[in-house]
Amino acid sequence: MSETCTTNKTKALIHKLAEALSGEIEMNYLPAELAGCSHALVPLLQARVFGPLPAHVERTIELITHDVVTIPHFACSGCDAVFADDEDLETDFMPVRDPHKDPELPIMGACPVCGSAVHPEEPAE
Repeated sequence: MSETCTTNKTKALIHKLAEALSGEIEMNYLPAELAGCSHALVPLLQARVFGPLPAHVERTIELITHDVVTIPHFACSGCDAVFADDEDLETDFMPVRDPHKDPELPIMGACPVCGSAVHPEEPAE
Protein backbone atom coordinates (compact mmCIF):
# COMPACT_ATOMS: atom_id res chain seq x y z
CA MET A 1 0.00 0.00 0.00
CA SER A 2 1.38 3.40 -0.89
CA GLU A 3 2.24 5.99 1.74
CA THR A 4 -0.27 8.46 0.25
CA CYS A 5 -3.07 5.89 0.49
CA THR A 6 -2.16 5.14 4.12
CA THR A 7 -2.03 8.86 4.93
CA ASN A 8 -5.44 9.43 3.33
CA LYS A 9 -6.95 6.49 5.23
CA THR A 10 -5.44 7.77 8.48
CA LYS A 11 -6.81 11.26 7.82
CA ALA A 12 -10.26 9.87 7.01
CA LEU A 13 -10.27 7.75 10.18
CA ILE A 14 -9.17 10.65 12.38
CA HIS A 15 -11.80 12.93 10.88
CA LYS A 16 -14.46 10.25 11.35
CA LEU A 17 -13.48 9.93 15.03
CA ALA A 18 -13.58 13.74 15.41
CA GLU A 19 -17.07 13.76 13.90
CA ALA A 20 -18.20 11.04 16.31
CA LEU A 21 -16.77 12.92 19.31
CA SER A 22 -18.42 16.13 18.14
CA GLY A 23 -21.73 14.30 17.78
CA GLU A 24 -21.47 12.91 21.30
CA ILE A 25 -20.82 16.39 22.67
CA GLU A 26 -23.77 17.86 20.77
CA MET A 27 -26.07 15.12 22.08
CA ASN A 28 -24.93 15.08 25.71
CA TYR A 29 -24.07 18.66 26.66
CA LEU A 30 -26.17 21.78 26.88
CA PRO A 31 -24.54 24.95 25.51
CA ALA A 32 -24.09 26.29 29.06
CA GLU A 33 -22.16 23.13 30.05
CA LEU A 34 -19.56 23.05 27.29
CA ALA A 35 -16.66 24.08 29.54
CA GLY A 36 -17.28 20.75 31.26
CA CYS A 37 -16.21 18.86 28.16
CA SER A 38 -13.07 20.89 27.55
CA HIS A 39 -11.08 17.65 27.69
CA ALA A 40 -12.50 16.94 24.22
CA LEU A 41 -10.72 19.95 22.75
CA VAL A 42 -7.32 18.23 22.68
CA PRO A 43 -8.29 15.36 20.36
CA LEU A 44 -10.44 17.67 18.24
CA LEU A 45 -7.61 20.17 17.83
CA GLN A 46 -5.14 17.38 17.14
CA ALA A 47 -7.49 16.06 14.44
CA ARG A 48 -7.42 19.50 12.84
CA VAL A 49 -3.67 19.01 12.21
CA PHE A 50 -4.63 16.42 9.57
CA GLY A 51 -6.58 18.98 7.58
CA PRO A 52 -9.76 21.01 7.74
CA LEU A 53 -12.54 19.40 9.74
CA PRO A 54 -16.22 19.36 8.75
CA ALA A 55 -18.06 22.58 9.58
CA HIS A 56 -20.10 21.08 12.44
CA VAL A 57 -16.91 19.80 14.13
CA GLU A 58 -15.32 23.25 13.79
CA ARG A 59 -18.49 24.72 15.29
CA THR A 60 -18.21 22.35 18.27
CA ILE A 61 -14.59 23.44 18.79
CA GLU A 62 -15.66 27.08 18.59
CA LEU A 63 -18.50 26.61 21.11
CA ILE A 64 -16.32 24.78 23.64
CA THR A 65 -13.53 27.36 23.26
CA HIS A 66 -15.99 30.21 23.70
CA ASP A 67 -17.22 28.68 26.96
CA VAL A 68 -13.75 27.81 28.31
CA VAL A 69 -12.42 31.36 27.93
CA THR A 70 -15.16 32.63 30.26
CA ILE A 71 -13.48 30.85 33.20
CA PRO A 72 -9.85 30.94 34.40
CA HIS A 73 -8.02 28.86 31.81
CA PHE A 74 -4.73 28.19 30.07
CA ALA A 75 -3.90 29.38 26.55
CA CYS A 76 -1.28 28.26 24.03
CA SER A 77 0.99 30.98 22.71
CA GLY A 78 1.42 29.12 19.41
CA CYS A 79 -1.90 27.77 18.14
CA ASP A 80 -4.26 29.63 20.51
CA ALA A 81 -5.69 26.37 21.91
CA VAL A 82 -7.35 26.80 25.32
CA PHE A 83 -7.50 24.38 28.24
CA ALA A 84 -9.78 24.50 31.29
CA ASP A 85 -7.15 22.82 33.46
CA ASP A 86 -3.54 21.75 33.24
CA GLU A 87 -4.18 17.99 33.02
CA ASP A 88 -3.78 17.91 29.23
CA LEU A 89 -0.55 19.91 29.18
CA GLU A 90 2.72 18.17 28.49
CA THR A 91 5.10 18.75 31.36
CA ASP A 92 7.87 16.25 30.54
CA PHE A 93 9.66 19.05 28.73
CA MET A 94 9.08 22.74 29.11
CA PRO A 95 9.09 24.93 26.01
CA VAL A 96 11.36 27.94 25.82
CA ARG A 97 9.90 31.29 26.80
CA ASP A 98 8.07 33.04 24.03
CA PRO A 99 9.77 36.44 23.51
CA HIS A 100 6.47 37.91 22.26
CA LYS A 101 4.63 37.12 25.48
CA ASP A 102 5.10 38.78 28.84
CA PRO A 103 8.35 37.29 30.24
CA GLU A 104 6.79 37.31 33.70
CA LEU A 105 3.99 34.96 32.65
CA PRO A 106 4.60 31.48 34.04
CA ILE A 107 4.80 28.61 31.61
CA MET A 108 2.47 25.86 32.80
CA GLY A 109 3.54 23.28 30.23
CA ALA A 110 3.67 22.54 26.53
CA CYS A 111 0.65 22.50 24.24
CA PRO A 112 -0.29 18.93 23.26
CA VAL A 113 -1.35 20.24 19.85
CA CYS A 114 1.67 22.29 18.72
CA GLY A 115 4.27 22.08 21.52
CA SER A 116 4.36 25.83 22.27
CA ALA A 117 4.31 27.36 25.74
CA VAL A 118 0.99 27.43 27.60
CA HIS A 119 0.23 30.27 30.02
CA PRO A 120 -2.54 30.92 32.55
CA GLU A 121 -5.20 33.37 31.36
CA GLU A 122 -7.92 35.35 33.10
CA PRO A 123 -11.56 34.87 32.07
CA ALA A 124 -12.68 36.83 29.03
CA GLU A 125 -15.56 39.22 29.52
